[in-house]
Amino acid sequence: MLASLATLTFLAIAIDLQQGWAVAMADSVVTATLLVGVPPIIHFAQLALTSDARAAGIDPLTGLHNRRGFDDQSMTLAQAARADRSELSVIMIDIDRFKQINDRFGHGVGDQVIADVGSRIKAISGSAAVVGRVGGEEFCVALLGPAAQAREVAEQIRAGSESLDGMVTVTVSVGLATSTLPTSNAAPDNLIGQLVADADHAMYSAKRQGGNRLEVWSVTG
Repeated sequence: MLASLATLTFLAIAIDLQQGWAVAMADSVVTATLLVGVPPIIHFAQLALTSDARAAGIDPLTGLHNRRGFDDQSMTLAQAARADRSELSVIMIDIDRFKQINDRFGHGVGDQVIADVGSRIKAISGSAAVVGRVGGEEFCVALLGPAAQAREVAEQIRAGSESLDGMVTVTVSVGLATSTLPTSNAAPDNLIGQLVADADHAMYSAKRQGGNRLEVWSVTG
């Protein structure tokens, strides 16, 4: 049985790992083999999957987009917003005092906090939003719709993170920036870059005021 599981693992790795189902399938097989005691070469396969997931634009801890994946998908969203003349928003989220969580409870608990916060952000943001883990404990959301709707989502993310169950008290600082796409031919990546920078400034403003709050950057565009 172990041999067949190992074979499935490497077959899955050989499949186009740009496809999310292949990554998930192989990762599940590797995990199963590790639980019943497999030679270290199988552990190497799991490390290879992690590397391939990153190359495919996926953060292996949360299953969200990584920085590369977020940049790619948010540009696609910006192009759609241009076509629809829709407002585009970016929300930046950073876990408050995360280093203290790691120092007090250990990196295993810290990783679980990151995964739980990421899952909550994804659930609140909805399937149409682009959600990524873009730093150690930092997340970014890009979404279409009115500014008031984006603000509601941002506040739900702040409150939702605070209500997470677990041994650790978790709060987040949240920054929001919204823009109406201009009629000029400005590149979508320039718009996304500016919104990310503005939302980041707003998020750090929230941190400077003690965290666990939402700050909104002035509308651009």
